[in-house]
Order: sequence, then structure tokens, then C-alpha cells
Amino acid sequence: MQRRHNRLNTGVLFLLSQLYQVGFNNIPPVTLATLAVNVFFFLQPLKPLDKACISINYCLYKKDWHRLYLSAFHHADDWHLYFNMVSLLWKGIKLEKRLGTMWFGY
Repeated sequence: MQRRHNRLNTGVLFLLSQLYQVGFNNIPPVTLATLAVNVFFFLQPLKPLDKACISINYCLYKKDWHRLYLSAFHHADDWHLYFNMVSLLWKGIKLEKRLGTMWFGY
């Protein structure tokens, strides 16, 4: 499954709108960095989506371990990214303030 690269990413624009409304200075550093990394890998994926998804067959039997960490940064489409990142935004703000940046980043 390949993403269409030449279409408008409405979900990404909505995510940027959410970030702007919250205010970049109100988002703790680890949360903001995690959001930025996810958006970057959505726009410039390291591998095609079908090569990054978690699969018992590939991870366990074929020892394709990179799928375990790549899958967290790959999203099927812009709306998948949007909903995951808005959830991370609100939970990350609360948790990072409560736990502290170092512990939350760990």
C-alpha cells in the first residue's frame, strides 16, 4: 500500500493547526520532538509501508526486527497520523509535565 504523495495532506494541515492553537511554547520538548519525528517520517518514510508494518511472520520467523521500531513511526494515511498525534499531543502534555521531561523521554 503506497501513499499518494502528490495530494494535499489535510490531516497534516489540521495537525499543524492544533499545534498552533495549543502554542508551541506550551508543548514540552519530548512531546514536541516525538510529534516532529512522526510527521517527518510520514512525509519522508524510511521504508515503504508494507516493509515497516509489524508482522509475526516477518518479525518472529524471518527475524526482521527493524519492523518493531519502524512501525511506530509509519502511518497509513494523513488521518491516521492526525488522530495518533493529537492523542499524543494531549496525553504527552499532561504526562510529561507530571513525570518530568527526562522520565517521560526514557
